[in-house]
Amino acid sequence: VSSVARIPMSIAKEREKQTWNALLLSRLTPETILSGKYGAGLVSALSPVALFLPLCLLSAAMGHVDFGRGLLAYAVVVASAVLLSMTSLYASWKHSTALKASNEASGWMGALVFGAAGVWGLGFGAISLVQYLVYGSTGQPIPDFLKNLLGADMWLNPLVALFATLIPTAPPTWNPATLWALPLVFLAFATTLTVGLWRKMVKKFWDAPRDFTG
Repeated sequence: VSSVARIPMSIAKEREKQTWNALLLSRLTPETILSGKYGAGLVSALSPVALFLPLCLLSAAMGHVDFGRGLLAYAVVVASAVLLSMTSLYASWKHSTALKASNEASGWMGALVFGAAGVWGLGFGAISLVQYLVYGSTGQPIPDFLKNLLGADMWLNPLVALFATLIPTAPPTWNPATLWALPLVFLAFATTLTVGLWRKMVKKFWDAPRDFTG
C-alpha cells in the first residue's frame, strides 16, 4: 500500500511541477533516473518488512515455525512489494498527471491482490446464472475444467501465495505439493513482470509524456 501511495507521484508530480523536462536535459541516463525514483519508493515499502525480520528469524530458531517456509513467506512479501512498486513506477512514467498515475497504480494492486477472488466470484456467479436460465435451477454440477480455469489466476495472487507458506498442512482438497508450488509460481510471475516492465520503461523512456512546458 505504501508503494502505491508514494511512487505514482514520483514522475507524474515532476511533470505537474514542470521540472521533468529539466531532469531529462541532465546528464543522467534513463536507468539512473528510473532507479532513483524506484529505489526511494521501494525502501519505504520494504522498511516495515525489514523491521519484523529479526522477530521472524527468532521465532524460526525457537521452532515455532519451519525455517524454510518462513523464508519463503518473506520472499513472497518482498516480491509483492517489489512488483507493486514497479507497477506504480510504470503508472507514474506512463501518465502526465499524478491523479491518473495513482488510479492506474491502484488498479494494478486491485487486479493482483483482489482480482483473483473477484474473477472467481464473478465466474461462478455467471455459471450459476446460466444454469438457472437453462435448467431453472443452480443445482447442476460445475465441470471440473471450469473450476480449474476460474482458479488459475489464484496462482498469481500474492495473498494466496503467502497463505500457502503459513498454513502447516494442505486443506483436504489440495495436493500437498501445492503449498510449495503456489509461492514459487508467484515468485516467478512477480520476477517476470517486474523485469518486463523495467525493460519496457528503459526501452521507451523518451516516448513517455513530457511536462506541460514540453
